[in-house]
Amino acid sequence: MVNINCQENKYKKAYFKGTMMNVKEILDELNLENGSNYKIKTLKKYQDNELLKRVLKMAFDKVAFTYGVTNKNVKFNPNKRNVYTLDMALDFLAEKLATREITGNNAIYNLENIYEHLSVDDAKVLKMVIDRDLKINMGRTNINKVFKNLITKPPYTRCEIGTKENIIKNIDFSKKVYSQEKLDGTFRRAIIDGDNIEITSRPGIVTEFPIIENQIRTLNLDGYVLIGEMTLIGEKDRKKGNGLINSLKIPHENILYTVWDMIPIQEFRLTKAEIKKAEKEKTLSYYEDRFEKLEKVLTEANLSNIRLVPYRIISNMFEAYKHFQEITKDGGEGTVVKAWNMTHKDGTSKFQLKVKLVIELDMRITGFTKGTAGSKNEDYFSGIEYSNDEGTIKGTVGVTTLTEKERDWFHENRESLLGSVMTLHCNDITQAKGKDYHSLSHPRYIELRTKNETDTLARALELKDLAMELS
Repeated sequence: MVNINCQENKYKKAYFKGTMMNVKEILDELNLENGSNYKIKTLKKYQDNELLKRVLKMAFDKVAFTYGVTNKNVKFNPNKRNVYTLDMALDFLAEKLATREITGNNAIYNLENIYEHLSVDDAKVLKMVIDRDLKINMGRTNINKVFKNLITKPPYTRCEIGTKENIIKNIDFSKKVYSQEKLDGTFRRAIIDGDNIEITSRPGIVTEFPIIENQIRTLNLDGYVLIGEMTLIGEKDRKKGNGLINSLKIPHENILYTVWDMIPIQEFRLTKAEIKKAEKEKTLSYYEDRFEKLEKVLTEANLSNIRLVPYRIISNMFEAYKHFQEITKDGGEGTVVKAWNMTHKDGTSKFQLKVKLVIELDMRITGFTKGTAGSKNEDYFSGIEYSNDEGTIKGTVGVTTLTEKERDWFHENRESLLGSVMTLHCNDITQAKGKDYHSLSHPRYIELRTKNETDTLARALELKDLAMELS
C-alpha cells in the first residue's frame, strides 16, 4: 500500500478560502438549477477555491490527465474518519496513476484504501473525478469562462487545402507520400489508457462503444490515441448513418471504426507551446513510423469492426488526382495526401492536404428539376439542369450548392434564366455506361455569365488535363 503523505498540503490554505463549504457541497449547489447563467454565476462565487479548481481540472481535462483505471472493480466503502483529505487523494491520482507509477491490481488496491480513509463527501468527489463526470451539467466552454484555459481543448489536426503552392512547398515526393480515402463519417479518437478505453468526439464528448472498445483491448496498444472516423456498415446516407451513431440507440454491431493514426499519449498531452518546442528539437514521432506500426497491428489482428483507412503510395500529384477521381466516381467524398514526416499538432498541418481538383466550365441552363412530391421543395425546385451547346455534356446541379438567397432568386426568375450561361466547378468529367454524353462530377454553381458560349467536350477535357498537370 502506498503511503499518502499527511503533511500540510499546498492546497490546504485554499480549501476553505471564501467559504466553509466542501467541494461536494459546491457541486450540489451548482445542481440546484440547470441554466448555464446560474451555473456560471455560482461557479464565480468560488473562483478563489483552489481545490475546486483542481477537481474541475482533473475531472474534465482528458488531455492532461488519464488514470488507467475505472471504478468498475473498485470497492467503494468511504467513512467519516477523514484520515486523508481530498487534495491528498488527488495527489495520488496525479503523481501515481496519471504517471503510471502504479497500475493494474495495485492501483485498485490503493484506491480502495483511499476511499476507506476519506470522508463520505470527499470519497464521492474522488469517485466522480475518476469517472470523469462531476454530474454538474457543465462543459469545458463554460468552466473556462470562469477559470480561463483551465480545461485543455482536445487537440485536432486539420487538413490544408491542396493548392499548387502548398503542395510544391510542403510535400517531398522523393520520400513516402500517402493518398488516403477521405471518409464521410463522424470523427472519434480512442484514448487507450491501460485497460481503460475512452472514445471521444472531436470536442471531447465521451460515448461508450463496447464492441469497438473490446476489440481495441486485443491490440495491446497501451499509451496511444487512435484517430479515425466511425461509419455505419452498409449505410450510404451520411446524415442517417452519423445520426444513428450519435443517437441513444446505437447499432454497435454495425459500426465500422476506420483509423489512420496512432499518436503516443505523451505527445497527445503536449500543449501547443510544448509541441512547438518539440518540433524544433525534432523529438516528435513521424507519420510514416506511426502509420506503419498501425498497419502492422491491424493486419495481424484482422478485426471485424476496426480497419485501417484505404490508401496508396503516390509519387506525384497526378497520381493523387487519379486516386481522388476513383474515390469520388464511386460516390466517396475524396482523398487526403499525407507526407511521411507529418507530426502530431493541434491545428492545421501543412503536411496533410485535402485533395481538391477544380475544373471550371461554362454550361447553359436548360431547365429546372421539380421538387420531390411531398417534400418541402415540392413547389420549389431541386436542381438546375445544364448542357453545353453541342449536347455532349449534360446533367443537373443540386439546389444545395446555392445559398438560400440564390435559391430564392433562381426560383423567382426561372423562366427568364432559361438559356443563360453559368459557370460551374466540378471534380471530374465522366461518361456513364450506355450514355452518349458526359456529365460533371459533383458540380457546384459559381456564377452567371454574360457570355453566350459554352465549353465543348474537347475544351472541357483539355481543362481537366490542365487541372491535373501538377506533378
